[in-house]
Amino acid sequence: MSSRPKRILVLYIDRDDDLGVKAGIRSPIVGREENFKAASSFALRAPEDADVNAMFAAIQTYDNLKAQGFAECEVATITGSPNGGLEADLKISTELDMVLKRFPAESIIMVSDGVDDEQVLPIIQSKVPVISVRRVVVQQSKSVEETYMLLLRYLKKVMEVPHYRRLFLGFPGILTLSLASLALLNLLQYASLLIIMLIGLIMCVKGFSLDERAADYYRRFTHWWSAAPILFFAYFVATITFVVGLYMGATSCYDSLDKGLAYVISMLILAPSPEALLHSIDAFIASALIILVGNTLNSWLADEELVWRNVVGAVFVSLSRQIFIELGMILRRSGSLLILLYWTILTLVVSASLTIIFMVREKFRRKTSKDQKPG
Repeated sequence: MSSRPKRILVLYIDRDDDLGVKAGIRSPIVGREENFKAASSFALRAPEDADVNAMFAAIQTYDNLKAQGFAECEVATITGSPNGGLEADLKISTELDMVLKRFPAESIIMVSDGVDDEQVLPIIQSKVPVISVRRVVVQQSKSVEETYMLLLRYLKKVMEVPHYRRLFLGFPGILTLSLASLALLNLLQYASLLIIMLIGLIMCVKGFSLDERAADYYRRFTHWWSAAPILFFAYFVATITFVVGLYMGATSCYDSLDKGLAYVISMLILAPSPEALLHSIDAFIASALIILVGNTLNSWLADEELVWRNVVGAVFVSLSRQIFIELGMILRRSGSLLILLYWTILTLVVSASLTIIFMVREKFRRKTSKDQKPG
């Protein structure tokens, strides 16, 4: 005999957060009375929205469960974000955890008003089994007038919701602007190639989630700038220095492709020439030193411990310059293996000695501070 499910949660999901955008209602909403109040308020603000019907359908499902004798059941509403994508899914996952803390459900009946809301089904199932999905389809009249009004409502939604606005206005706008630019330049014969390139670019951006990654990096950068401006400037200058060294090395390598792999590698290190005072390797080492100095200053100003590691790293990177120079000369058959070995041993000995000194000093300092503590 099969057992009836216990502790059922009737869950409505508004992935694009029309509830918050149009009615200013915060989620999650747990309980019949709270959901009824929110649905009524939403209906007064946006009576034409399909989410209103879905919220009342969730309440109706809850009432039916109660009438059938399911004592342990609850109804809740959670929302995502108007931006859609990863941001909406993360918010839905967080709000679901909040709901499950208040009502630890063993199974879920999911209510949705479309396919877009059902995209989060794997997120829900990863936390609690979903035993049923109820999709609410609003019946519409087939008259021309109401069809026209329905199209106007969807057009308004396209204009208001950022996710749909990018899809239906942003991408066609880029295409139209590009075609107009080709027409001004009398290059319309390349229109088909341009369309293919734009479609390929959009597919790559969405397929590899490059837009979401760019937004994530932007958020990290803004946080980094506000929390550690020294590190921001250090990495910015280091990146420019590294690119300059890479350009010098790549240019010299390209001019030496016919002289063998060893010669090309040596020119990557010794560019622009072995006789120059500064080489491309100096730019690489300078970029690493800038980062280490930036980390040291940031740690020192923040009163963080273990600043000595950056100091040892800076000494190691500085001494390794001569190792790379001699290696590049050996690849050109004009260096000395003995000098390379000498600089390698010197670099390791100095770096290891500094590491031991700082570690002993750190250990002694901790022991002293421990002995000075009362009692």
